[in-house]
Amino acid sequence: MVQVLMIRSHYPDTRLEKEAEALRKHDHSVCFLVWDRGRRPKSRDEDSNGLKKFRVQVQPDDLRVMLYLPLWWLFITFHLAFGKFDVVHAADFDTYVPALLVGRLRGKKVVYDIYDFYAEMIQFPLFPDLSKRYVSAIDRYLMQYADRVILPDPARIEQVGSLTAEKVAIIANSPAESTIDGISLENSDGQFRIFYGGNVQEDRYLDEVCRIVRDLPGVHLAILGPCSEQYSRKLQEICSSSENIQLSFTWTPHREILAKTMEADLLFALYDPQVPNNRFASPNKLFEAMLCGKPIIVNDGSSMTSVVRDTGCGVIVPFGDPDAFREAVLRLKEDVNLRNRLGVNARTAYENLFRWGIMEERLSSIYRELA
Repeated sequence: MVQVLMIRSHYPDTRLEKEAEALRKHDHSVCFLVWDRGRRPKSRDEDSNGLKKFRVQVQPDDLRVMLYLPLWWLFITFHLAFGKFDVVHAADFDTYVPALLVGRLRGKKVVYDIYDFYAEMIQFPLFPDLSKRYVSAIDRYLMQYADRVILPDPARIEQVGSLTAEKVAIIANSPAESTIDGISLENSDGQFRIFYGGNVQEDRYLDEVCRIVRDLPGVHLAILGPCSEQYSRKLQEICSSSENIQLSFTWTPHREILAKTMEADLLFALYDPQVPNNRFASPNKLFEAMLCGKPIIVNDGSSMTSVVRDTGCGVIVPFGDPDAFREAVLRLKEDVNLRNRLGVNARTAYENLFRWGIMEERLSSIYRELA
């Protein structure tokens, strides 16, 4: 049995919890160090389950993160220095630096799990271009010293730089099949339902989608996920007179996201390709659609494009083209056979290529080798 210490600065997190569950299934012991940003209700605390929390309610895109980051690193360093573990599993660069330094000093193995490339994710308040280049260079240099590097998509290899094939493992953001057990497929009112579940951000084209859908009869849109106060006000203003759009800007358990996915007729994931991380995005929404056998609309210019094209599980539109998105929605609304065919392709792709059982085995093999 390997004792694993998993560290994540954005908690709660579906991927982290899924990986931990997989490791426990293979008889490993798992504990957590996490930055609790107040997204999950306190009634869902798991402090008794090997979970130690750094509690500061500031979101990752808030500039105040830079003020709290040294305190977060001190919190990590203290627990790494005195904690009992064999492998430290660090998610993203803001946990990896202290994990690598203290882990190496203590002779422990280090796994670097890159959810997003950190330098392209954070807003730097001073000298942003220079700061981004500096952090990118440090990240690419230090990741060479990890025992294994985990990426969610093979396209990320281009983004992070040169790593040996033996060091890299690809573990997609696929949900487990068991997460939809007992969820009904029924769409009771017969409306054509479009669903978006996840972080609600300005670079996801959601304001324009709302403008498009509010004028489409017989189409219902639901957007569910945490959102900044400023952007939530903008979306609420756009949808203020729309009865066919439902907005909910709260953190939601993953099973409820999947229940909404099962009820939907169509999903979408539109990521601005001008944002570097978006070009390499491999979001949960794509694989949730596959698991649930639902078609999805994605934009060109991202790693999602090739997945959707190769598997035939959705429709690809240019980013920022409202007419193309509107046309795709109406086409899928009217053509039930097309919708069903894309949904079958989606589920087939999940079973053959992206099933969580496949990813779980890859994760387990990493820890077998490290042990």
